[in-house]
Amino acid sequence: MKSVGAAEYNETEIIRHKRGKAVYALVFVLVTFLLIVALSFLFSSFIKVGSNLPLSFFSLTLKEKDYYAISSEEFISEAEAGAHARTIKQRGGAGFLMKRDTNFTVIVAVYNNMDDCILVKENLLTQGLRAEIFTITMPKKSISGLNNTDRTNIKAVYEYFFSLYKTLYNISAELDKGSKKHNEAALDFAALKLETIKFNLEIRTSANKYVTLIKKQLNSVIDIFEYLTNPIVTEGRNMPYTSEIKYAYTQILFYCAEINNL
Repeated sequence: MKSVGAAEYNETEIIRHKRGKAVYALVFVLVTFLLIVALSFLFSSFIKVGSNLPLSFFSLTLKEKDYYAISSEEFISEAEAGAHARTIKQRGGAGFLMKRDTNFTVIVAVYNNMDDCILVKENLLTQGLRAEIFTITMPKKSISGLNNTDRTNIKAVYEYFFSLYKTLYNISAELDKGSKKHNEAALDFAALKLETIKFNLEIRTSANKYVTLIKKQLNSVIDIFEYLTNPIVTEGRNMPYTSEIKYAYTQILFYCAEINNL
């Protein structure tokens, strides 16, 4: 028969054993909780920075787009084409020089609507000027091997340039109709300049050749808006303001083609 002391000792050991199990269980739960929190943090960090990892799993498809350009003359000599381009600019056209095969073409304006293009062509022909319509095609293009940040940025800039083309085209059309004044357009360009600066700051630099190109192009667009914001500079060139704007939106459209053809 066990003594009272031995019974009390056994009960104490049982209580200690139970308390030990409870402590171990509590520690296990706490460690598990902390481990889950740590893993969640690491996983969320991976999601945030995953786009910057060396491994690139993403691709981007640029949709096909067609624009319609009016050219006035075509030259073998770049110098002669440049002289004709200045004449076109003085008459309110873009006067944008484009190389087609081995010749140089002078672009009067570019449209995203064929009907508008045809109307302008007919108007030029009645003035005794040569006018030809040709299509500028941005073919469908797939770019692979991108990280998520680069893919997002390339797509955003590509679409931004197309939206700028439309905005500048509308400003030029309003000036031609007389519904907008020179100083009002200059204010529009000042706002677009600030918008583009902000947009450019959001585009992270990268070793990717497409990102390098779009960063360079965005800086050029900022310079374009800086130029168009200053009426004294534009008037000092003795060129119609609308021709400067037509040249600018044609240039921006060709930035899209440059991205597409890289």
